[in-house]
Amino acid sequence: MEKGYIDFHLHSTNSDGERTVEEYILDAAREHMQAIAITDHNCFALRERKISQGVEVIPGCEFSTTYNAFGQKKEIHVVGLFYNGVEDSLNTIFDDRNRDAYAKAIIHKMNEVGLPMTFEELQASPHLGRHLGRMQIAVLMVQKGYAKDVDDALDHWIGNSSPYYLNPSEYVTYIGMKDCVKKISEAHGLPILAHPYHYGYTEAQIEAFVADFRSVTDQPLGLEVYYKKYSPSQMEYLRKLAEKYRLLPSASSDAHKRTHAFMKGDYSLYLRIKNAMGWR
Repeated sequence: MEKGYIDFHLHSTNSDGERTVEEYILDAAREHMQAIAITDHNCFALRERKISQGVEVIPGCEFSTTYNAFGQKKEIHVVGLFYNGVEDSLNTIFDDRNRDAYAKAIIHKMNEVGLPMTFEELQASPHLGRHLGRMQIAVLMVQKGYAKDVDDALDHWIGNSSPYYLNPSEYVTYIGMKDCVKKISEAHGLPILAHPYHYGYTEAQIEAFVADFRSVTDQPLGLEVYYKKYSPSQMEYLRKLAEKYRLLPSASSDAHKRTHAFMKGDYSLYLRIKNAMGWR
């Protein structure tokens, strides 16, 4: 049988995605995906690898971390893949994070600019999963008539490029990026640096950042090279960085919505990862 495709960065209803794990599996089977990873924000949608509908489903997580460089403190995301299952030791990464503080700060900011809402309204609004974050606030803003849709709310009010953006790392206590990478490796997982262009760094800074990521451990590490939202030239730059710093290239859509298509990365990327990690 000819091998299909991979996508190792997907968000389900367990955090802020619109599809359940089961819906992802059905969609993946229709799209000839061979392997996918469910990587919800700071939680696990599943803890054991499984094969369903001919699709291999790998447990994962997109960990929020803190990183200080170039005079800035930023929230950096690290995807962890756990082929052999999720170890209980990883639960400590989520301890003492005060995860509601960021949502409350956004709501306070929206009240300041004349868009009244409360945290209690957010808690009472229909949402799936355990995550109360920007996506859920955007949905509430649509319900209250402050935005025409979720994208409008993110673009004009609470998204990374909006005029009222708040830095999450100023409100939530995340684990340090390097400590997170070490914990993932110690739990026999693969740490992957997520969407390197997302953090506002120049390409020279991205390279220094990637080099620092590589310095954390001699164990295998990955880099999101083939990312749905990046241009061919950006992906080629990341491919060269991955080669230079001995990082395993990964493919990801970072899908949240039902309308978000799979990345369809080449299956050979997964074979390289399995070989480097000794996954059998």
